[in-house]
Amino acid sequence: MPIRSVGPGTHFKGPLLGAPKGPFAGTSVGLTSRFRGPYREHLELFESILSEADLAACGWTQSDNGTTGTATIARSGAQGGMIMNPGTTADTGISIQNNVIPAETKVSRTTLSVGPVVSTTTLMDNRELIWATRVGFLQGTGTAWTNKAVLGWAVTDTALMTPTTGVLAVTTGGGAFFHITEAGQLNAVVQGTTVATSADTGIDIGTLSTAFGNFLDLAIRIRWVDASAGTGVAEFYVNGTRTNVVNGATTALPMQSTQTYSSTFEILNGPTTSPAVDMLVEYLYTGITRAGLTYPYTSGLNL
Repeated sequence: MPIRSVGPGTHFKGPLLGAPKGPFAGTSVGLTSRFRGPYREHLELFESILSEADLAACGWTQSDNGTTGTATIARSGAQGGMIMNPGTTADTGISIQNNVIPAETKVSRTTLSVGPVVSTTTLMDNRELIWATRVGFLQGTGTAWTNKAVLGWAVTDTALMTPTTGVLAVTTGGGAFFHITEAGQLNAVVQGTTVATSADTGIDIGTLSTAFGNFLDLAIRIRWVDASAGTGVAEFYVNGTRTNVVNGATTALPMQSTQTYSSTFEILNGPTTSPAVDMLVEYLYTGITRAGLTYPYTSGLNL
């Protein structure tokens, strides 16, 4: 029996997984998949963030926590990402929140991120929010972590921690975020109104060096049931592993009333003037349930 070669016209005629249907049949999966899913997603790589002025133009608010002196924010071409340097003064630092829609008549671009989101008593009913980032740290060679940081989704606030201690001081409305204490303990935090509830993730920040290290992939996934009551569930992930689950029936979730929430990063130095810490933010991913959809997503998807 002769062996038949496979000609250039041979192709698979079965269904292509995820291929568009209906009005988008035969179109590019890469393009249409960006709006056929249940989430509106954004990925920010900070490639256009060169300075504090660029941050402001892109919709970020920067606040000093204490008298920082020489705090800076800049893009790192070598590392790829945004470096937050809180300066060289002990127990001081900076926070940034993507909580402003750019007011300039023309900007090169806005930050690719969900937010700012002004919550209401019903906005997040049966909806989800996903927040994720990758961060790394550096400071003096062979020096244990003594700094403090907050990273996540939080209400508008210029100082999320008490600078001298690192104790949380988030204003009413709170959020869902990670908190790194002066002892280097990484906590998962949910704050619905005025009281923050923290739980140890089981991950600690180790000894730092003059090269960026101790990289962490951090993610938070929140699904609301009744926003005004703060019910639902919040899940926290560290390096791809789920470390904490918070039940909104016992610890109320944020976004219960009319307040502004956004992606938030705050980094403060430790109690000594040297060494100071730097934080590299390598990426920021955010996703939110599309307008008009509720969980489980059953309307108008995967067309």
